[in-house]
Amino acid sequence: DLAADTLEEIDPEYKGSIIKELSETKAAELLEIMSNDEIADVLDELDDEEREKILVNLEKEDADEVKEILEYEDEAVGSIMSTDFISFNLDITVGEIIDILREMEELEEDELYRIYITDEEDSVIGSITPADLILNKPDVKVKDIMTEDIDVIRNDVDISEAIELIAKYDLLTIPVIDEENKLIGAVNTHDIIDEILYPIWKKKIR
Repeated sequence: DLAADTLEEIDPEYKGSIIKELSETKAAELLEIMSNDEIADVLDELDDEEREKILVNLEKEDADEVKEILEYEDEAVGSIMSTDFISFNLDITVGEIIDILREMEELEEDELYRIYITDEEDSVIGSITPADLILNKPDVKVKDIMTEDIDVIRNDVDISEAIELIAKYDLLTIPVIDEENKLIGAVNTHDIIDEILYPIWKKKIR
């Protein structure tokens, strides 16, 4: 866990060289601890052959999601979105959500910034926060307390649009949808800072 956390914080230009020094199985073991968007960041520094050797050692579902992220253009929102997010259907109650969250073994803090509520077509129709879960009784349905008309962003638009939304509305995260308006991921503020704004800032001070 410490090695994975450390690798995530290292500048992208060094991540690839570090992974190359590890065996394929050890690299896969390390990457499996990381979120899929972070894995994609690391593998983006490798050539196709090196990337494929590691992908075959990952769990199939993770490998497929990482490949999907890597297919996006560098300027597209999909290239920096996280495919780890929490969503529930409209008829669930506060108590049911809390019970499910307690049973989840791997839960990142940024996944709890916003909990998305979706309809039968997986379209985002609202969201709630951890505070909503704490302040409401267990039998309250999320449809009665959720925030509606939340901002969403398409996976194929330019990252600058995500930056503009985050800055304008002071958001911690934005749900990402595909061309069919289905929820497929989320863009978090810290990812935009780490992957987009921080590298730009570094270039300016050199």
